[in-house]
Amino acid sequence: MPSKIRRRVIPLLLCLMAVFALTGCGPLLELNQKYAHPEIYVNYGTAVSTDISEYVNMDTLSKEEQKYVKKNSSVVYHGNKVSGHKYDRPGTYPLTIYYEDQVYRKYQVTIKDLEKPKFKKAKDVYIFKDTELTDYELQDLLKGMFKATDNSGKVKLKLSHEQINVHKVRNYIVHATATDPYGNVSQAKATFHVQKAEYGAMGTYVYVSIPKQRLTYFVDGKINMSSPVVTGTQGVHDTPRGSYYINSMSTGTRLKGQGYDVTVQYWMAFIGGSFGIHSAQWRGAFGGNIYQYGGSHGCVNMPVYAAGELFQKVDIGTPVIVGD
Repeated sequence: MPSKIRRRVIPLLLCLMAVFALTGCGPLLELNQKYAHPEIYVNYGTAVSTDISEYVNMDTLSKEEQKYVKKNSSVVYHGNKVSGHKYDRPGTYPLTIYYEDQVYRKYQVTIKDLEKPKFKKAKDVYIFKDTELTDYELQDLLKGMFKATDNSGKVKLKLSHEQINVHKVRNYIVHATATDPYGNVSQAKATFHVQKAEYGAMGTYVYVSIPKQRLTYFVDGKINMSSPVVTGTQGVHDTPRGSYYINSMSTGTRLKGQGYDVTVQYWMAFIGGSFGIHSAQWRGAFGGNIYQYGGSHGCVNMPVYAAGELFQKVDIGTPVIVGD
């Protein structure tokens, strides 16, 4: 071989041999610093990328080299997706980067849920001494004191407290523990108040005064609304005095009993399904001494507009006091 040709060919061959020895025929890849180790940790709720640009530093490559790398590489990931989402359930999954049909890098991707549940509600409850509550109803009131959410969409709520005696005026601290499916825990507390049933007491409740023939709705101990009413006919169908709570609510409810059959627009029961607060569209007047001679069969009658307003404000579990 002539010396001039040899001087040109040999360096070219050496260069080509070096390129093939390093990467086959493509540019060398440089990993981004965060992927230098074979373990990858990802927070729950974040999608795992399968874009080669996430793992390889493209800034060191020319545009032509970037195109080559993207065309001749792939990221294969085997995760367990959360239904309806692009991110995976907590666990450990394999991820492999292929380059020029060869395994370039293998990883173990660990999805971790480190976020604790959040309490959206931890609210005190006020009931009145001697309120008639079944164990089931009491548990419903206690559960209603708290609400917790979690990024997983699931949370288990556990309550702890002393045995509550509704016949004794006292305050009880209720502790709530919220746990998500991955063991993250949050805690909160609120107070269950057993207080004397009287007008102007703390809390949110309905007070019905039989002598004054007036219903007053309190929110956090302050008057929110008030309306004249007609209670049960005195001495015949007296509305029972005592402490209760709203146990059901409905609209367009048919009330039927001895001597009456009516459909009321708003119904808020507080003693079983027999005694409640409801609208009375057939009455032209409320308040005064109507209850002494022409009262109800025991329910608390309200003007339609006032019953509608109250219906929008109260909930099942709102205490009702019928007193003086």
